[in-house]
Amino acid sequence: MKKSILLAVAVISVAAVSCKKERTCECSTTSTTVTTSGSTSLTSSATTSNKTTAEKQTKKYFRMDQGCYSTTTKSSNSGSGYTSETTNETTCDVK
Repeated sequence: MKKSILLAVAVISVAAVSCKKERTCECSTTSTTVTTSGSTSLTSSATTSNKTTAEKQTKKYFRMDQGCYSTTTKSSNSGSGYTSETTNETTCDVK
């Protein structure tokens, strides 16, 4: 009986400790802007990336704590004779 309890405690301990390790969030953001003035369209694009690392983190906690999520946002702007639409697409991966 004691052996089975000790074995269960050992397995749970190993499982809990092995989930915590160094985690890295790698994100790449692509920003695309389309500006239209009359019949002329101009498209510009830029890409940035960043990397965040933390030690002894579970994947779930690290993702929430660092905000390591993929997102897409769109915004528009207009003025006298032009319209501009910007799309920001962020792709994140926890490693």
